[in-house]
Amino acid sequence: MSKPIRQIPVPAFFQSFKFKYFVLLPLISLCFLSAEAAEIQTNQLYQGGTQVQSSDIGLGVTIPESWQGALPAGSSFFVIESAALQATILLYAEQMSKSQLQQTMSQSIPLDASIQLVPTSAPRAEGDLLIADYQVPARPELKARIIGRTGSNGLSVALITLTPSQDPAGVFNIAKDTAMKLNFFQPKQSATSTGGSGSWQEYMRGRYIARYYSGSSYHEKQEIWLCSNGEFHTSGDSGGYGGGASGAYGNRGTGRWRAEGSLPGQGVLVLQYGPGYQFEGSTGDSDWSESGPGGEQARYRLSLYNDKLYLDDTQWLRGTNEYCQ
Repeated sequence: MSKPIRQIPVPAFFQSFKFKYFVLLPLISLCFLSAEAAEIQTNQLYQGGTQVQSSDIGLGVTIPESWQGALPAGSSFFVIESAALQATILLYAEQMSKSQLQQTMSQSIPLDASIQLVPTSAPRAEGDLLIADYQVPARPELKARIIGRTGSNGLSVALITLTPSQDPAGVFNIAKDTAMKLNFFQPKQSATSTGGSGSWQEYMRGRYIARYYSGSSYHEKQEIWLCSNGEFHTSGDSGGYGGGASGAYGNRGTGRWRAEGSLPGQGVLVLQYGPGYQFEGSTGDSDWSESGPGGEQARYRLSLYNDKLYLDDTQWLRGTNEYCQ
């Protein structure tokens, strides 16, 4: 887990894909499940041929034969992997239209702060699928393809397929077959998506939220841990290159938090930073750090729409809080 770092206000960016941990499933200690159909649980390993589903989002997927699948804690991806083929499929789902999915697939897509997919072809339609190929500058040995599909329930799914194989066609065909077998259905309604009641303080208590952005020459990651005891920790790093120069920057902070307002209405998240902050960076061959008195206050407008969390109209992803409860 990254070191808690203080948040720096930045402009709002649209972000569709999150990648927190790149995992190899055989190295994770997980519970094995081989049931015919199962509700997806974090840190459980599903064998090839197993049908799994998420009732919360209305999606079912069948693990390819001889592959394995799991949802690692803190990840927004359902990870499907074949050790024999040295291939990984990262399955990501979000409510968006087919045209929005196509637009997203036309852009560079970050997997984390240092790895991104750069398109080498425009998305093409094959039946109800969208397919696009990518290069991975940080991992040039990898071949990458995204296969996207939008269901009748408005859910769009992207299968991000990565393989170092010299003949990736077989791997991509398996990903395509997996996409064709996706099962879309109406999701189970939750209190937050149907205008349920409750305080924002209780809703945000103990949460971990994150926002990622990457452009052609810039990347950024922001994380907030909201502890149940009222403390918070923030982490942010960014970097970029241009004009022959490159730089990386990080900042961290901590303090007390509170949330005002009640669901289903909007709320306000208040971060009151404690004394002292640290800002670190590197430019070229030089490293540097700064510190200051701290004590600032940051306020974010909170809202829920289709069970997605927004801070100041920018979507933040919710994950497992592995830093504090």
